[in-house]
Amino acid sequence: MPTRLRLAESFGARWSDITTPFTWFEGGLALATVGVLQQPIRVDGEDRLVAGIHSVGTHPDHRRRGLCDALLRAALVWVDERLDAAKLSTGSPAVFAGHGFVAQPLRRWVTAVTQPRARLRSLDLRDDGDLGVVVAALENRVAQSDVLSTREPGWLTLINAALEQVESSWFWGVRGTDIVLVADVTAERCTIHDVIAPRPVDIAEIAPAGYAEVTFTLEAERIAPQARPVPLEPRGAFMVRGDWPPLDRLAVPPLWEH
Repeated sequence: MPTRLRLAESFGARWSDITTPFTWFEGGLALATVGVLQQPIRVDGEDRLVAGIHSVGTHPDHRRRGLCDALLRAALVWVDERLDAAKLSTGSPAVFAGHGFVAQPLRRWVTAVTQPRARLRSLDLRDDGDLGVVVAALENRVAQSDVLSTREPGWLTLINAALEQVESSWFWGVRGTDIVLVADVTAERCTIHDVIAPRPVDIAEIAPAGYAEVTFTLEAERIAPQARPVPLEPRGAFMVRGDWPPLDRLAVPPLWEH
């Protein structure tokens, strides 16, 4: 992880600039930690700032002492004094259920493609020119969904790209436009994880030729109104706490997680 975080720093995204850490020290050693970031989002038609709980862990030799539980309680007191909702993605939902987090069912969207006109250019964040294109797009992005969109100006996307090791494979410029896609594009499928643009876009602008259908892991009710929602078995659980709207299902792309 330190190596990947240093890569993110080379993209201009420093973890330490965006997280508030709660850490348990003994004898000069950090034994447990819980991080809190503040993420601007659009959810249920409203622009909001919510807490994101991340980097929760305990040194293997000091587990079962309640250290993380104590830190999480302290972190949530801090959150509750400043924000009215928190969210997280986890592979251990039982850990957070006792702190008021509730798992949300997830979905993705699938749509048939007719008359696609996008021509894609691969972007590599390790190239200064390509990085500049992506950073400029992130700084000027608008929400593409009223159900759920991230509005953060790039730090979370760039950090996650480094951590997930997709910095040279998931970023695409749409030729002749100011749109950047975060997408897993192979010969067999096109899965779009994010649409980064300064204006609302539609499916015809971003769907590349050669695919009978396109899958979205972000909310696509505006991008592709004809898309059908498909229940998703996630890698872990997406959980929320506090003042969160009652939504039946959500699409949460991998680079929006924390």
